Amino acid sequence: MLFTNHTDLIESLAFWFSYINSCNDFSTLKSWNTKNVIDLNSCFSNSGDGCDEIDLNNWDTGKVTSIESIFMMSKFKGIKVDS
Repeated sequence: MLFTNHTDLIESLAFWFSYINSCNDFSTLKSWNTKNVIDLNSCFSNSGDGCDEIDLNNWDTGKVTSIESIFMMSKFKGIKVDS
Protein backbone atom coordinates (compact mmCIF):
# COMPACT_ATOMS: atom_id res chain seq x y z
CA MET A 1 0.00 0.00 0.00
CA LEU A 2 1.60 3.28 -1.13
CA PHE A 3 0.68 6.49 0.64
CA THR A 4 1.27 9.79 -1.09
CA ASN A 5 -0.10 12.22 1.47
CA HIS A 6 -1.07 12.74 5.09
CA THR A 7 -4.82 12.43 4.49
CA ASP A 8 -4.54 9.00 2.85
CA LEU A 9 -2.33 7.74 5.66
CA ILE A 10 -4.53 9.13 8.45
CA GLU A 11 -7.70 7.72 6.88
CA SER A 12 -6.10 4.30 6.47
CA LEU A 13 -4.80 4.32 10.03
CA ALA A 14 -8.21 5.35 11.38
CA PHE A 15 -9.88 2.53 9.44
CA TRP A 16 -7.20 0.09 10.49
CA PHE A 17 -7.45 1.00 14.20
CA SER A 18 -11.25 0.71 14.04
CA TYR A 19 -11.22 -2.85 12.73
CA ILE A 20 -8.04 -4.40 14.09
CA ASN A 21 -8.44 -5.31 17.74
CA SER A 22 -5.39 -7.48 18.26
CA CYS A 23 -2.05 -5.90 19.02
CA ASN A 24 -0.44 -8.83 17.23
CA ASP A 25 -1.81 -7.43 13.97
CA PHE A 26 0.46 -4.38 14.15
CA SER A 27 2.96 -6.36 12.07
CA THR A 28 1.03 -5.42 8.92
CA LEU A 29 2.04 -1.76 9.40
CA LYS A 30 5.62 -2.74 8.60
CA SER A 31 4.74 -3.24 4.93
CA TRP A 32 3.04 0.12 4.44
CA ASN A 33 4.94 2.27 1.93
CA THR A 34 5.32 5.75 3.41
CA LYS A 35 8.18 6.99 1.23
CA ASN A 36 6.14 9.90 -0.20
CA VAL A 37 4.53 11.06 3.06
CA ILE A 38 5.80 14.39 4.40
CA ASP A 39 3.39 14.86 7.33
CA LEU A 40 2.98 12.36 10.16
CA ASN A 41 1.14 14.73 12.51
CA SER A 42 -1.08 12.91 15.01
CA CYS A 43 -0.85 9.59 13.15
CA PHE A 44 -0.85 7.49 16.31
CA SER A 45 -2.54 9.88 18.73
CA ASN A 46 -4.93 8.17 21.14
CA SER A 47 -4.08 4.69 19.84
CA GLY A 48 -2.39 1.56 21.09
CA ASP A 49 -4.63 0.81 24.04
CA GLY A 50 -3.41 -2.43 25.61
CA CYS A 51 -0.54 -2.88 23.14
CA ASP A 52 3.02 -3.50 24.17
CA GLU A 53 4.91 -2.19 21.19
CA ILE A 54 4.67 -0.85 17.67
CA ASP A 55 7.52 -1.33 15.20
CA LEU A 56 7.92 1.34 12.53
CA ASN A 57 11.51 0.51 11.59
CA ASN A 58 10.58 -0.29 7.99
CA TRP A 59 8.78 3.00 7.36
CA ASP A 60 10.66 5.29 4.99
CA THR A 61 10.41 8.70 6.64
CA GLY A 62 13.06 10.41 4.54
CA LYS A 63 10.63 13.05 3.25
CA VAL A 64 8.83 13.66 6.55
CA THR A 65 9.05 17.28 7.69
CA SER A 66 6.38 17.33 10.40
CA ILE A 67 5.67 14.94 13.28
CA GLU A 68 3.74 17.18 15.66
CA SER A 69 1.83 15.15 18.25
CA ILE A 70 2.55 11.90 16.38
CA PHE A 71 2.23 9.79 19.55
CA MET A 72 0.22 12.20 21.72
CA MET A 73 -1.86 10.29 24.27
CA SER A 74 -0.92 6.96 22.67
CA LYS A 75 -0.79 3.99 24.99
CA PHE A 76 1.95 1.92 23.39
CA LYS A 77 4.46 0.65 25.93
CA GLY A 78 7.24 0.83 23.36
CA ILE A 79 7.85 2.31 19.94
CA LYS A 80 10.62 1.02 17.65
CA VAL A 81 11.90 3.65 15.24
CA ASP A 82 15.40 3.68 13.78
CA SER A 83 16.99 7.08 13.52
